[in-house]
Amino acid sequence: MSGGARMEYHRPVPSLPTRLQEVLAARATREFLAWCLPALLVGFALRFALTIHLPYAYFHDDAPDFICTAEQWITQHRFELHGKKTFLVPVLFTLPFALPVPAAITIPIFQHAMGLGLILMVGALCRFWLEKWKFWIVPLTLLAALNPFYLWFEHTLMAETTFLCCTVLVALAGTLYTQRQTWWRFALLNLALVLVAGARPEGKLLFGFGLLLVALAHGRDWRAGGVRVAILAAVALAEVALHRRRESLAIAHPRELRVLVPVRLQIVAQRGDVRIEARRAR
Repeated sequence: MSGGARMEYHRPVPSLPTRLQEVLAARATREFLAWCLPALLVGFALRFALTIHLPYAYFHDDAPDFICTAEQWITQHRFELHGKKTFLVPVLFTLPFALPVPAAITIPIFQHAMGLGLILMVGALCRFWLEKWKFWIVPLTLLAALNPFYLWFEHTLMAETTFLCCTVLVALAGTLYTQRQTWWRFALLNLALVLVAGARPEGKLLFGFGLLLVALAHGRDWRAGGVRVAILAAVALAEVALHRRRESLAIAHPRELRVLVPVRLQIVAQRGDVRIEARRAR
């Protein structure tokens, strides 16, 4: 061009679906999935056998704290949470009750699928963290696939499976962000922190980990790092404020519910389906 002008070419930022296609098509991804395949097959076989022989979820003492949200949604058409619970697990447990599917069967199947996803995340952390990852990835992923505690909690109406998966997702998102500080990976880190805070009340503590990680990842680049630390801090404060707001609007504990409003929850299984009945407490 005349006048010594130089034309600059800016590579367009790929969209998220395009980026995902590139990652899945990469040779490193196919190699990683091949190393995780033994654990995935073993984990799927165990979870399939458990679902066939014990199709219904285990009903724990704390299960009413999560199911009461579904009861309020169905009978009162209101979304309310238990005072000691966060939003994520009650929402996940309410969805099957709002759909024409057997909830006591669907919930453990969904949690078993999360368990298979946990195997992949453990393998990914092994790939990123360990120098000799090919030596460790098979035994570590098999340990995650065969762990009886994981199988138990995946089949139980509790928050442990969701909290564990979200915690490992935070570790994975943080690892990816330290490697490359892109906005997509920053968004993934924020999403993982919001999910782990929504899984259990103590999950909010991991926002401190996220703030420290973002600050250290940017080092002396205080301009970019400071903006992202401020954004993450705003997300953390918003989550804390929303949690306190939910606590003020939460329903009473199910044990108190029998006294304040003489209604109790009863899970009734008939013909492979599940419904919630509200009956007068005796």
